[in-house]
Amino acid sequence: MLHKLFPLTIILSVAGGIFGLITNQMVIFIPYALINPSLMIAFASLRKIKFIENITLPSWQEKIKLLGIITVLINLPGSLYLHRIGIQYDIPLHIANSFLVFLAFALIYPIIFYATKQRIPSKKTILLTAIIAIAIGGLAFEGFQKLTDIIFGTHLFFDAVQSISEDFKTDLLMDLIGTAAGYLYIKRRMPENLTTPLS
Repeated sequence: MLHKLFPLTIILSVAGGIFGLITNQMVIFIPYALINPSLMIAFASLRKIKFIENITLPSWQEKIKLLGIITVLINLPGSLYLHRIGIQYDIPLHIANSFLVFLAFALIYPIIFYATKQRIPSKKTILLTAIIAIAIGGLAFEGFQKLTDIIFGTHLFFDAVQSISEDFKTDLLMDLIGTAAGYLYIKRRMPENLTTPLS
């Protein structure tokens, strides 16, 4: 089922991106037609790297793929429609995104050291770096929304039912919850020396 849903999600993302292009919404076209499919394909290809096979089990890789699918599918209707009518879709969205990105970062970060033949950081360092990266990413995303509003004339940095300050605080709180969940998940499953598989 997952093998069929994964390519379907990529197709839906591209379709949403094309809709953004047709309706002159580049802020939708760029992530859904270009960025999301590229990231999903790239991550799916990581399992071909021998190091990945050494530190992860197929079941864990499938969980990451499933989270990617869920994240795209809950992003898409929000970006295309729900955000404009005041439905707080971005609450679960921020939690899911932060959780997914934390897991992906914690896996990809040591790969960089492995690929460059450097000593792989300790589990503690990996987790701390992931927390800092997600914190910076969360703040940067809010800034990106404001910047795209200025450049493309969109209305991403607004909320139909609450003030911008409340929306900003809520988004960061949801990012924190997702990051905490990702931290606990990885902390319990990642081996200290990355020589045994993740479960």
